[in-house]
Amino acid sequence: MASLKPKRSSAPRVPSVFPFKTAFYFKQAGKRVYVCTMEPEQRAAYEAGNRPSLTDDQNKIFMKLLALEEASSPSNSDRSSMKVETLAELYLRDRKGLICDPRFDFYTTTLQSFCDFAGTKALTDLTPSLVRQWRAEHGQTWKSTSYVRGKYKVVLQMVNFAVTERILPHSPLTALGKALATEAPDAKREACVYDPERQAILAACSAAFRSVVLSLLETGRRPDEIANAKKSEVVRTAKGIQWRIKDHKNFKKTNKPETIYLTPEMQQLTLTALADESNKTPYLFVTDRGKQWTTGQIGKYWIKAKTKAKIKTASTPYSCRHSYITKALHNGVPLAVVAMLVGNSVEVLARHYSHIEAQHIEVYFQAATQAVRANDNYRTEEVAAKPHTSTGKAAV
Repeated sequence: MASLKPKRSSAPRVPSVFPFKTAFYFKQAGKRVYVCTMEPEQRAAYEAGNRPSLTDDQNKIFMKLLALEEASSPSNSDRSSMKVETLAELYLRDRKGLICDPRFDFYTTTLQSFCDFAGTKALTDLTPSLVRQWRAEHGQTWKSTSYVRGKYKVVLQMVNFAVTERILPHSPLTALGKALATEAPDAKREACVYDPERQAILAACSAAFRSVVLSLLETGRRPDEIANAKKSEVVRTAKGIQWRIKDHKNFKKTNKPETIYLTPEMQQLTLTALADESNKTPYLFVTDRGKQWTTGQIGKYWIKAKTKAKIKTASTPYSCRHSYITKALHNGVPLAVVAMLVGNSVEVLARHYSHIEAQHIEVYFQAATQAVRANDNYRTEEVAAKPHTSTGKAAV
């Protein structure tokens, strides 16, 4: 009688951790996944030709990372039962390096606060009411309306990430997102980059980053749109050079590229970027090392430039967009035109900038009155100049 073979263990196989240069990694679907950085003693052993092993604390980090990988795996049939704190960690891992450090810190503190309140709950237990209870727990400590909106948006983005990754079939906080427009209609965007700060930051920039800052200031577009602008999207027209970008926020809705109209300074900057033979990438602007910019890098370089220029304002790269919109509206450019130039909806701009539009209501009224009267005069003159012809019919 043949001997029975021992049954294989049903426990999942734990991947091996291996050292490489200054950190530990493991393989996942053929890709190297970062675990943690080596301690000085481990690095010394690695450089001496020995293979260091994880400490107890590092092994806890590794096991937690494996749990996150398993929870987010598409093969997990019950992903919607994932805890809120697990999703928060997954989302922060996804955002790391994609957004500037101050914003990432805000995301981290916000989600830590939310997880302290509801971290052990399943994602299926998330409701708008639960988020409002979390907000109510902080009472008067969150006084600013804009600050509360910012907190809400981080939680909403985390849940939308779960939908994108197919952890959830749909967002349970959709109603909360729609309510934001009416719950805080007075939220205003404050930080502007005025001329003295503009000049100081440009003077403190490297040549590569100066192109990015000028593009932000002169176009009013989002940092990611500037970072993703490609050489192939530059178009020469009878009215000058334009960008026709495909990588923009509304592409999924419109399925059309957006036109970015360029000032003379931006047109010259674009021509200079196209003529740069050292740029081997498809992107219009690259870092000092010849790599594509990321929004995280743009944020870091902005902070460095502000530090070097000794500027202590609360401005960020996104403030360039706010400045562009604010200055355009102050100079009487219609809201609908500004919305088209910056790639946003009239409704969103009206919600944030209606206080500026209201300052020009008297000017707009006078212009509208003159336009109506001019049209009436034109019609009167046209009728008077038209020769009268009798039709033999009574006038009606």
